[in-house]
Amino acid sequence: MIDEALKTKFKAASDFFERAFLKNKLSHAYLFTGNNSFAQYAFALNIARMLNCTGDKTDKCDCLNCQWVNANRHPAVITVSPVDFYEVNKDSKPKTVITVEQARFLNKELSKSSEFHRVIIFTSAKEGNEYQALSENMRKLFNVPEPALSGEVKERFWHPVPLDYMTLPGTTANTLLKTIEEPNSNITFFFLTKSTEDMLPTIVSRCAQVHISSNGCALPDSSLADEILADFPPKNELEAIYLAEKVMSLSKMHEIPLVRILDMLQRRFVQTLHNDLTYSRKLTALIQAIETAKLQLNSYVNPDSVLETMFINFM
Repeated sequence: MIDEALKTKFKAASDFFERAFLKNKLSHAYLFTGNNSFAQYAFALNIARMLNCTGDKTDKCDCLNCQWVNANRHPAVITVSPVDFYEVNKDSKPKTVITVEQARFLNKELSKSSEFHRVIIFTSAKEGNEYQALSENMRKLFNVPEPALSGEVKERFWHPVPLDYMTLPGTTANTLLKTIEEPNSNITFFFLTKSTEDMLPTIVSRCAQVHISSNGCALPDSSLADEILADFPPKNELEAIYLAEKVMSLSKMHEIPLVRILDMLQRRFVQTLHNDLTYSRKLTALIQAIETAKLQLNSYVNPDSVLETMFINFM
């Protein structure tokens, strides 16, 4: 199952994937959020190992597939980054985004049959000797093997994908999206991001989301909504501003996008509305105000202004 080191540091995410394996309910695509890209990468490799293991599927298994994955050398586990998987044009220098050639080559590779369960990991990365100490420490901490490289070995530092990571021409992007939406049964995709806001909405909608925080804490849901609603509703403008600051603080503390927190609040009000119609007009107005705030955040309106305005309207 999941590596013991990861289970100790990231129990919530480990339990989630082990339950999915036991129930045979793994998704074909996952979007990881959080700042800890090395931990995300380690989880993706662990899932790849479990999907291809021909032994007892424990973290100590020594079958050939597990050996390959543990050495980051498995032919069916592909890392797609600006400095990985660009062999299609060996003369070109690594880019800051994935290129059209990479996307086309990936589609071509995935159209071929394979005896393995293929795992595709989308991440961003930088390379160079200046990242040696940092990448070595992170690999040791999260049991991430050295990258599989051909030719000259250079240090890799994996990090969450930036907003423009998949800035591709429309036709190529659409082709890649179709592959992600309708993959073969033996293909699983992983996107390593800081937040859902850094990934194309069309990809986010096709992925199961798993948050892997730097401190390994489980993703708060109802408890986080309870913490916010403890000071709700605001009685004056000062209390509204306080609530806005509280939400901003919780977002940073738990490494959760603001839109995700507003989703939690919105679900709570929807649930209340379903259970009790006494205040239906007021609850409906709250739900609509949150939806407006989410649209503004997705349109890159200043978050402080959005939250303050929303909570002032809640007075």
